[in-house]
Amino acid sequence: MNIKNDESQSNSFLDDKEFEKTMRKSRRKAILKNVVITGSVLIVLYSGLTFGSNYLLSERLTKEHDVEGLWLSITEPNIEQSTSFYKPNSFSIDATHEYSKKIGDRMVPWESLSGHYNLIRSEIGSSSSITHYNEKRKAFEIFNNQNGQRELIFYHPEVQYQQTPNDLNLLDEIGINKYVEYALSFDRPYSFSEVQKLLDKQNTDWLWIETESDEEIHSMNQKELKEGEEGETFLRGNIYGYQYNAQNDWASPEFFIDKLKSPELYGDHADKAKKVLKRLKKDNPKLDSEKVKIVGAVVSGTPDELKKYQNKDFIRATSLGATIDKY
Repeated sequence: MNIKNDESQSNSFLDDKEFEKTMRKSRRKAILKNVVITGSVLIVLYSGLTFGSNYLLSERLTKEHDVEGLWLSITEPNIEQSTSFYKPNSFSIDATHEYSKKIGDRMVPWESLSGHYNLIRSEIGSSSSITHYNEKRKAFEIFNNQNGQRELIFYHPEVQYQQTPNDLNLLDEIGINKYVEYALSFDRPYSFSEVQKLLDKQNTDWLWIETESDEEIHSMNQKELKEGEEGETFLRGNIYGYQYNAQNDWASPEFFIDKLKSPELYGDHADKAKKVLKRLKKDNPKLDSEKVKIVGAVVSGTPDELKKYQNKDFIRATSLGATIDKY
């Protein structure tokens, strides 16, 4: 009888061990299955989020590229974004933007700026320059930090500068096989019809529109009165104007106004455009293009082609910009 009980207990013990072994095996399979399922879901979710993020960023970058091109055309004479290189990351994109400047028939590599973009904001580097005082010419010169070319400098007709440059005198020293660009700053504001009579459209690239506020001009004049303090001039990025060439059919300032009103502009660019339009409307509520005042221009060509602007009464100051060999 005891032998049977011992056998029964032994069998029961074996059954319990088998059951426990089976349960452990099942639990391991369940855990492994859950790990595989969870891992697969996370991979799919991560891939989906990354793809979705990169898609949205790609759409955003396309939009920003178009806006940047438009904005460059009205704030940075002759400069255009030539190409961009993108490096996608998880939920962000790093970019390198290459800019160039067209002088005559040649393209001059101008600068390279880095950018970082994510779904929340965009960051892009800013241009840098080197300011140098030329003792021989008794004038400040500004050079691009990346290519060493001269930056264009503009002088507003209502600012009483202590001195202004006449870089057109350098044309006789520049070789004939060169293309050069100049910033021409006028002696007073002119209407578009007047400018058409003063400038040769074949060499004119860009027109500088008067958008500066009275407060800004007053502040600059106060600074000019302080002896020993460098006066403020205007550079690319803080002036407004538009391309005036065969590509836009020698357009009137209405072309510039339409760009400021463009629905493509958004964010900081849109805010700046609204401020410029507000300033233009102060003395010209209906934004009549003929009442828009032009205070300067950018011209380019060979030295011989630009000599026609030497000793002209309507030109107050001239600043040499980029130069490049014709061939």
